[in-house]
Parts: sequence; structure tokens; C-alpha cells
Amino acid sequence: MRIVITGASGFLGGRITNFLKAKKFNVIGCSNRKIEGLKKVNWNSKKETENLLEATDVVVNCAGRDIHRSKLKTKAMNSNSYFPQKLMKVAERKNVKLFIFISSFHVYKKNLFRIDEKSPLNKDNNYSLSKIDGENKVQKLSKNTQVLIIRSCNLFGHPFYKNKNCWNLLFNNLVRTTLKKKTAYIKSNVDLYRNYSSIENFCYFIKKIINLKNNNKLNLPKIINYTTNNNLPISKVAINILKNLRKVYKNKKFDIVFKNKKIINSQKIIFSSKFQSRLNFNIDKYFNTEIKNLILYCKKNF
Repeated sequence: MRIVITGASGFLGGRITNFLKAKKFNVIGCSNRKIEGLKKVNWNSKKETENLLEATDVVVNCAGRDIHRSKLKTKAMNSNSYFPQKLMKVAERKNVKLFIFISSFHVYKKNLFRIDEKSPLNKDNNYSLSKIDGENKVQKLSKNTQVLIIRSCNLFGHPFYKNKNCWNLLFNNLVRTTLKKKTAYIKSNVDLYRNYSSIENFCYFIKKIINLKNNNKLNLPKIINYTTNNNLPISKVAINILKNLRKVYKNKKFDIVFKNKKIINSQKIIFSSKFQSRLNFNIDKYFNTEIKNLILYCKKNF
């Protein structure tokens, strides 16, 4: 089985690429930059893209702009919609079996307390708009190649390749800041709930999906929410980070301080996935290990 992963120099693409390589899959990690271990691809070259997808079974599209880099609509649309459409057209011509489009829970409307794959979508910002447009357009192009949209909850963990954007993530930012400054300050409410997952657990989920498709053991839906059992308020995120920091640094003092200590009794956001429930894949087995490895990465690199 041959797997092509776009955006492999990024946070998510880098981890998935090297995870699957370690599991002995035939993986081609691609980037538009020259990076050791990855294939540099000129995506504007039709011939180069077609040669890349020759005899490919699965494409995992991790390329795109995150919510922090999507302030300009044109750039967000180019990365999150137009590029995957162009890639999908080639995948169709080359008879790729499965095209996985990595999306986000951010496509759903805000202030929803129960979210499943049929919940209303959010079209209030460029990031959500571009992701939704990409999802829809890629699905419409699907004839022979199956398209799977994965809308993921908050992922965290260390990057495989150096990546400045991943430090905007709550877990990553808190670990790095607390380690460097000994005290981190949070403006958000202490009881603001979100769903979190280690990126390692997400990699195992991608592996599961690919194996299911390859063995024709289960019909895949068009859209899957990816979530875990870690539905946590920020206060518990802070407690988890401090607990793991103190295990690694037994003689050092760390603290995370909330500037807004007012309890507003935020309701849990139930971000559910019918497909994951069928697979019994809701438990994150690598949560604390990911935090520890993130701490060790920050210790080494900052």
C-alpha cells in the first residue's frame, strides 16, 4: 500500500508521516520545501503531481492554513479549498482508493453544547469558510476515489519537524511557557470546556482508518468527527501539565495562574462521533505520555 501525505513538514503531517513510516507503511511525505526525509513537490506542476500519485492507494491531505493563519480570505481559500480540489482531481485520474481531508471541529457553529456530524456549520470566519468550501468541493469531485472528511478536536503534542505554528495550541503553549518562565498566565475562564487528544492517539486512528479501507472490513462514512474521552475545563488542563512537569523536574517550582478566576459554570461541550463509537475508539491511551514527551521536547529545544 502506498500512502502520500501532503503538508508533511507541518505539525500534523509530520507526526502522521513518521508514525506510519515507523509502522512499516510505504509512505511518501511531501512538502513544498526542501526538508531531509521528505519529497519536495512543485504543486503547480501537473506532471509532477500526477507522477507522485501514480500507483497511490491513499492520500492524506494535511496541507492547509490553521485558524491563526487564515486572516486573509484569499490565502485561506487557496490553502484549505483550492489546493485539495486540485489534488483530488489528480487522485481521481490516478484511481486513488481513499482521499482523507483533515478538517476541524472549528467548522461547527459556536455555542453548541452537543455536536455530532450533522450539527450546524459556522460560516463566520475565513478559516471555517475555507474548510467547509474545501470539504464540499472535494466531495463533489468524488466518483471513483472515496473521500473521507475528518473533523478533529483539539490536538496537542510535540512536532516532528520544527514548527512555530504548533505553539499556538493551548497545551503546547502552556507547557513551553511554564517551562521557560516557571509561571504561565491564562486569560480564559477556568471552567471553559474543550475536547483534547494526544496527536499520537490521532495517528493510531488514521492507521485504523487506512487498515479498514485496505481490508474492506467496514464502510466508511463521508464525515467523521474525531474526539476522545478528554472533555476538560482549562483548569484541569493546567493541573495535568503541572503534575507532569513536577514529575520531570522534581526540585523545581512551576505554576499556572488564571487572571480571570470567576467561575461561570460553563456547560460541557459534547463533541461526539457515531463512527468512533462503533469502533470503540474514544479512549486516548497516550494522553499523559504525550504531555511528558512534549515537556521533554521543550526541555531539549527551548
